Amino acid sequence: MIEKTLKINDLLIIFEVMADSAHKGVPWEITFDNLKDIVSADASSVIEKIKDGRVKGYSLSKSLKDAGISDILCSIVEAGEEHGKLPEALDRCREILKHEKSMKDTIKNITIYPRIVMFVVFAIVIPVLLSFVFPRFRKLLDVVPPEDVPSVLSFMVGVSEKFADYIYATVPIYLTILFILYRFATSPLAWRLYRMVPLVQRIERGKDYTLSFFMFSLMLATGIMVDEIAGAVSKIVSNPEIKRRFERMVVLLRRGIPLPRTAKEVGFEGHIASLLSTGELTGNLEYYLNMIAHIKQKEVEILTNRLLNYLQPVLIGGLVIIIGSIAGAIIIPTMKATMAIR
Repeated sequence: MIEKTLKINDLLIIFEVMADSAHKGVPWEITFDNLKDIVSADASSVIEKIKDGRVKGYSLSKSLKDAGISDILCSIVEAGEEHGKLPEALDRCREILKHEKSMKDTIKNITIYPRIVMFVVFAIVIPVLLSFVFPRFRKLLDVVPPEDVPSVLSFMVGVSEKFADYIYATVPIYLTILFILYRFATSPLAWRLYRMVPLVQRIERGKDYTLSFFMFSLMLATGIMVDEIAGAVSKIVSNPEIKRRFERMVVLLRRGIPLPRTAKEVGFEGHIASLLSTGELTGNLEYYLNMIAHIKQKEVEILTNRLLNYLQPVLIGGLVIIIGSIAGAIIIPTMKATMAIR
């Protein structure tokens, strides 16, 4: 959502250093020179573009925009420049990036366990079975009648023989297949399939809600009008439903309808409208917007833990079925062969 030309980590470093420099009054030229020494090569080229913009006399927000920095971050910096609150605006950008990184890490944690399990199965278990276990059952198949041999064992022994006979060809092919599976697992298509799971959809929606209200709170503190904030937020959310709600909010706010009533009319939950109403009545809207963001973030954490709790037994159950089938295919003919020998 926030990244445009750089990764979130590089963006966070850039805005952290810029915010500190703005508070301490460090010249921008020195700031950008220092930044180039601590960021990646891609980020260094972007910093050089920002520096060139400043040398030409452009504002910081325009220099950032010309360098390809996210429009939403540029809008916050521009608002800070217009209202004489540039250090505070850079602080807000830094907080947004920290929050975005935290949310991305939360979602990424969901896929760590499945990746480890799949790696163990495909990179360790299957090669060991094909190379050392199943080839030893060739003699057993010659003793046991064909009708008593499980088809799973016959198939795996046949595959293992081909694997051993043409190992110089099969190993590269197997590694290629693993690489293709890995690329697929990390591709946008796999993520789209993953997001078809209802619980994942709820997590994604909660993540967008969290980021939306968190940004609303931070941008409000820089002096941007609420209708402009709603329009800016609508451009960064990925959930179509939430995007439509914020786009509708822009229209209603420009008609002069109060924010709490607007939130209720576009379909936000009742507690959100109530908190916004309390914020307007107490003159502390920024605090209550931040509270909504924290409530949604807590919901995302709960849903994420629930998904992990569901995912672990499913994966373990799948492994038990696979290993049980293989074990059964090995044990049954072994017992029959032993009985035949007796």
